[in-house]
Amino acid sequence: MLWFLLAFATAFFSASEVAVAKRTLGDLPPLYIVAYPCAYSLPLFALGLVFVDIPPIAPGFWSLLAVLVPINALGMLLTYAAVRMSPLSLTMPFQAFTPIFAVVTGFFFLDEVPSWLGVAGIVTIVFGSWVLTAGGPRRENDLLAPLKAIVADPGSRLMLGAAIVFAFAVVMGKDLLLHSSPLFAGMSFFIIHNTAILVALFLTRTIRPATLLERPVAGLLIGCVLFVHIVCHNLALSLTYAAYMVAVKRLNGLISVLYGGVMFKESNMRRRLVGAGLMALGAAIVALVG
Repeated sequence: MLWFLLAFATAFFSASEVAVAKRTLGDLPPLYIVAYPCAYSLPLFALGLVFVDIPPIAPGFWSLLAVLVPINALGMLLTYAAVRMSPLSLTMPFQAFTPIFAVVTGFFFLDEVPSWLGVAGIVTIVFGSWVLTAGGPRRENDLLAPLKAIVADPGSRLMLGAAIVFAFAVVMGKDLLLHSSPLFAGMSFFIIHNTAILVALFLTRTIRPATLLERPVAGLLIGCVLFVHIVCHNLALSLTYAAYMVAVKRLNGLISVLYGGVMFKESNMRRRLVGAGLMALGAAIVALVG
């Protein structure tokens, strides 16, 4: 059950990261919202690496890390391109498919084979997440709207691509920590990952470094939440199948609904709570078999 508690903590801090970003940085362009957590969490990851014991590093660790950084960055790029191009109600539901794809990638890369009951729990979480996010203010009863849009809407296709990319990323991330240790892998990856993103943004003059000093309190808060999120993520990932872990992490959608209702007074809570209930049921199944 420790893995489940850590995975649920990952979901909580993941949702909290988004809620804090929306509250404190919601008026900024998307790339600025990416840059703030990257910049303010970077010193924490660097400091954390100082206090983490350096484990025996298996051959292939650094080459795997070098491949994983652009893959994770590609997932982020596809995600932000999708939400800029198309409505959230047509794009965000496709994030729910990451656990399903992770069952496949986990089998091929890590020889992980979840039980049939575990797969049923994952599917229940995915369906609950779909009910939770599909449809918007004008599509409250049309849960098939995202599927209908995928033919004509490029943003929906991009988000489906992002779900596939992240299914590879989570499995490769587990492989990375198996080559070293959960904390060393997490600290090392995000030091390089965040640095690469910031350097790219600065060199392309998309963002000026001074801009990131304009809201230090928001940056520090988001940076700390991201740091704890990643620590919990890697520790949970080291204790169970990647598909189980990322399925429970998708409970961040449930937590985001609660944040939306409390912090942002969002409406249409009845249908969202039905989806949340399905996700909770799926999580309970996964917890019992994982």
